[in-house]
Formats: sequence, C-alpha cells, structure tokens
Amino acid sequence: MFCLFLYKNVQVVIWEYIHLELPTNERTCARQENRASTFWEVEFQCCGNDFFKQNFRLKRRAFQKLCSFLDHIKKKKTNFQNSICLGNGTIEECVDGFKSIGFPQCLGALDGCHIEIRPRTEEAVDYINYKGWYSTVLLALVDARYRFLYINVGSPGRCNDSKIFEKSSLKRELDKCSLLNSMSTKLGNFDIPVVILGDSAFRFFKYLMKPFPFSLDKTPAQKTFNYQLSKSRSR
Repeated sequence: MFCLFLYKNVQVVIWEYIHLELPTNERTCARQENRASTFWEVEFQCCGNDFFKQNFRLKRRAFQKLCSFLDHIKKKKTNFQNSICLGNGTIEECVDGFKSIGFPQCLGALDGCHIEIRPRTEEAVDYINYKGWYSTVLLALVDARYRFLYINVGSPGRCNDSKIFEKSSLKRELDKCSLLNSMSTKLGNFDIPVVILGDSAFRFFKYLMKPFPFSLDKTPAQKTFNYQLSKSRSR
C-alpha cells in the first residue's frame, strides 16, 4: 500500500506539472513525422529547445523536471553491468566450468536467437527469417554459468548465425587472441587450443568446434563427441 501510494503521488505530480506547463492549445496529439535512422544519435543530440518541443510536445526544462521526479527508479549500478575481461584467470575459469560438464578446452557456447519485430515497410524483406516472420537476431556467447561473454544484436532476421559470426568483432578477436593458443593442452596426440562451441550451422574454423555432420555411418566415437558437444551447449 505504501509503494502504491507513492506511485500515485508521482503520477499526480507529473500530471499537474504537465497540466500547468503546457497551455491548453498545445496539449494536442503531435504529428509523427518520418525520422531518419540517425535521429537519436545525431539530430536529437544537438537539437535546440524548439526542435525538442516540436518532437516531444514538452519543453526540455519540463522534461528534465519530470526526470528528477523519477530519479528514485532509475537504473542502479550493479555488478552485472561490469564487462568480463578475457585474461588467463577468466579463460581458466570458463574452461574448468565446461570441463566439469564433459567438454574440455571450451571457452563458451555460441548460438543465435530470433527476436520478433515490426520493421519499416521498405526494410521488411530483409527481416523475414527462415520461419516466415519478421525478426532481428541476437547472437550470444555464454560461459558454463550462463554469463554473457559476448552479444551481437540487430542483424536482420534473414541472416543466418554463421554469416553474422563471420562478420562479427568476436570472430576478429578470436583470430588475434594469442591466449587461446598459449593455453592449449595435449589431448591424445594433438595440441588442442581453447575453443568455442557452435551448432552445425556454423562454419568450422580453428577456434570454433562444431558437431560431425549428419551421416548414417558415424562411428561410436563421433556419436559420443556430438552428444557431449550438444549437451554442453544446451544443458
């Protein structure tokens, strides 16, 4: 009840402030103009007071006052906002995590997720995914504790995970990261570097491990490998 009372008070204060701030003839629905894709990054950042009021039906000073009323609900600083820097200690922790669930020398699991959107008409064709609906793709790398090590969001739904990964900063960083090689270990007769795990949609390369392709003639060892890789990615 106390929280609800405070929330209603905030609502009343905001309503009264807008009511007093804007003359009656200005409290009308604003016409929505087509905005350029750079509106928030460029035009909005350097706009004057008239531009601000024309687009948001509120003076900048009034908007700042409203923000001060809501200061108590703004995003708090937490440990979850800190980035995870890849050093020897972090890589060892990630590798140990995947080793405990059955896959050695693994830094993280990589996969994509389609997020439904409503694109602009002129761009809609680029966002139709293989399932037939509009989406943007979130590509993410997570460790054994489900913590995000990397995210890439915004690619059109028609792009497959492999194509997004090939053009990503993650791929470039993996290519030039000497730690992945220096922390390699001997498995059988081979030196195995630290790798990430992907599904069969990804293109195989030195630091990305994927399952053996579908075949009716897979050996028991290949079947076991595919099972362990799949289990480690989707547990």
